[in-house]
Amino acid sequence: MKRYIFKETEESGSYIRGDNNLIRLTIIDNVTRATSTPSTVKVEIDDPCGLNILAATNMTSKGSGVYEYDYAIPSTATYGKYQYTISTTTYSQKEVYSYYLFPWDVEDEVRHLSGVGQNKMISDVALNEIIWESYKEAKQEVDDYHCKVKPKSCWSSCSGYNYCINGSNTTFFIEPNVADHDGDGVIKGWGEQSCGTDVDGYYKDCDGWQYQVKITVQNADSGRLTVTKLDGTAIESTAKGVWFTYHTKSCSYTEDLFRTAVMYLAAHKCILRFGELERASSADLTVAQNIKYVDPSRMYNYYRKIMKQIQTPKLGGVY
Repeated sequence: MKRYIFKETEESGSYIRGDNNLIRLTIIDNVTRATSTPSTVKVEIDDPCGLNILAATNMTSKGSGVYEYDYAIPSTATYGKYQYTISTTTYSQKEVYSYYLFPWDVEDEVRHLSGVGQNKMISDVALNEIIWESYKEAKQEVDDYHCKVKPKSCWSSCSGYNYCINGSNTTFFIEPNVADHDGDGVIKGWGEQSCGTDVDGYYKDCDGWQYQVKITVQNADSGRLTVTKLDGTAIESTAKGVWFTYHTKSCSYTEDLFRTAVMYLAAHKCILRFGELERASSADLTVAQNIKYVDPSRMYNYYRKIMKQIQTPKLGGVY
């Protein structure tokens, strides 16, 4: 039996860059059923890449078993799901919680669109998971895929734009409007960070052997990259070529329309959740009555309409 019961004072929600996440909980002794004040309570935070961004740090005791830590979210933080661990020295207990970081705050809008309102029939944690899944799904669909393609050009100080690999050049150009396809809020090439690669690539030597390249995205709008071998040197002039895999945004893409599309897709998923009657509680069913009689595909149709506006048209008019 766990000696302590950790109870979040407020359920973890969603945040945007620059917010403060006030992590606050009450600790209850599972034996005495009274609040408890362990001598040391720590919190640590891991980002969506699994990297520790806050080493175990003492939380502040506010009395009566209440502890808190005010975490300032950096302006360059990665979008996605964060996990934070609360631990006590006494009885060596740990509990793991999570929160989400989004490009925008859409929780209230999704509750309104889906019809669930502010009644919390879908918890903040469950709702934010739906929003994040919708965000990733929409990102997968809206971007154009370029698989194992050669660069449009490269740059050599001696001869300007050309298509050569000359043993010293490290600047290459791919299609413009490179997309943040993984949705983490930054556009990065292979080797720039531990996860979240948006531009991948390899080269083949004169014998046809394939090797990974290190890629730095210098300018996503123009498609400018710095490309080297893993040791930081230029690709040798005898190489057969270099190939890249990445995604681009269409010229009609706008962040506002994409945000709206994600809201409608998340609202659609919320409605579907209420439609799973075998999982619903009696309270859920009461709230769901007004939702059940609305066309369940209505929100999805709005989503499709917006996506059609911001996607590159597909051949044959198929979307």
